[in-house]
Amino acid sequence: MTALQPEKLQLGIIVEDLDAAVARAEQLFGVGPFRRLSVEEAGVEAAVADWVGVEIELIAAATDAAREQHQVMLKGSPARLAHIGAYVPDKDEALDFFRAQGTPVVYEDTGDGDVRTAMVDSRKDVGFLLELLERVT
Repeated sequence: MTALQPEKLQLGIIVEDLDAAVARAEQLFGVGPFRRLSVEEAGVEAAVADWVGVEIELIAAATDAAREQHQVMLKGSPARLAHIGAYVPDKDEALDFFRAQGTPVVYEDTGDGDVRTAMVDSRKDVGFLLELLERVT
């Protein structure tokens, strides 16, 4: 792998109120239908939908620890971009590429069963976290 070439992009957005954010996204932008999921290992609930070829993931804290982290990231805003996700054919190959570049790995091998994920910390290089996503179905 010489550079990341994603198949699809995802915008991961932390929100204070998941139900309200879903309702507004549907109302304002026609995004939906949303698919709900629980990511217990991260302590969050999420709603995911496609919007003109980009996956929108709205993320809300479901545990006290996640709520604390989200409050720091939200800085008083009701929502904030948390990460950009890239769907790749082989998450492990992409992860190896970023490790070889010296990019720190935040976590790896989480997901909801249909998708394997890893997060790399590319903030010092490009200003955002990058989630690598691989469909396994």
